Amino acid sequence: MYQVISFDLFMTLADLNARVPVLWERILEGPLTQEEVARYAAGLKSHYLPYYYALREPPFVTMDAVFRRGFAEYFRAEGIDADPDRAADIFLEEHNYCPIYEDASALLKRLQGRYRVVISTDADCSMVRDLLPRIPHELAFVSEELGAYKAYRDGSFFRQVIKKTGVQPQEILHIGDGSSDLIGAKLCGIDVYHVDREGRGLPQGVSTPPDYTGRGLAELTELLRL
Repeated sequence: MYQVISFDLFMTLADLNARVPVLWERILEGPLTQEEVARYAAGLKSHYLPYYYALREPPFVTMDAVFRRGFAEYFRAEGIDADPDRAADIFLEEHNYCPIYEDASALLKRLQGRYRVVISTDADCSMVRDLLPRIPHELAFVSEELGAYKAYRDGSFFRQVIKKTGVQPQEILHIGDGSSDLIGAKLCGIDVYHVDREGRGLPQGVSTPPDYTGRGLAELTELLRL
């Protein structure tokens, strides 16, 4: 049935949460408690999310621009004495150092020689330059290179996945954790496995349920008959 397995990257294969304490200590140049890290992370999120959700529609704006604006507004609002541009640079760079989830490593090994593996990520090239070589894959579809995000209603991101893999939509299974994964893939007739590691249910803005869902990637071994 499926020939191509398409993976979202962050929070599906790569654990960005593991780098959050490190990136905030780099930004603020000192040790922080877990509570402080959580507070800073939540504060930043509240400022960048409106711009992040706007990425569901053209025109294309880089993640770099989104996070620079988010950091600038957050630091200004809270009176944080730190350089927002330097903070954005660190934030984007730290994506490259994410550890790969154990269940992701195990699944990727079992997929080798049995399915074609591609990466489909809403990211700038600077966020994945050192990360992608650590993950076995045939092709990588990166938003900055395509000039499109996965949630675009014209389906332009996943149409490129279909075109460049040379298969039919029904021969692709996309695996991801976010709303853009579900919205964009389903628009193009691609089946979706929703990774819900924290048991939160459907992401915000999603009305069409995924074809499959699970708390991790281990469940895919049965679905894919590995």
